[in-house]
Amino acid sequence: MNLDELYKARYVLNGIIRRTDLVQAPRLNPDADIYLKPENLQVTGSFKVRGACYKISQLSDEEKARGVIDFPIGQFLFTEISEECRMRRLQCHP
Repeated sequence: MNLDELYKARYVLNGIIRRTDLVQAPRLNPDADIYLKPENLQVTGSFKVRGACYKISQLSDEEKARGVIDFPIGQFLFTEISEECRMRRLQCHP
């Protein structure tokens, strides 16, 4: 992903994804400057919603009309896909 694509994704996801600020975590290692990004604060509790929402936003009208199949693997819970489909009023097939 280049910088232009990153800015495009940021624009597309604006209003969908919660902004999560970096949080300093000095207790993890007092000798290091460590920051955490609390993506568990996203609506679905995961950073993966970013990828799911962006991918769905890039579907053509024809692809959107056919719906989305959600096939969860590992920790990639179907909630990211189903939530995005619900918000965009797309049919989701878990």
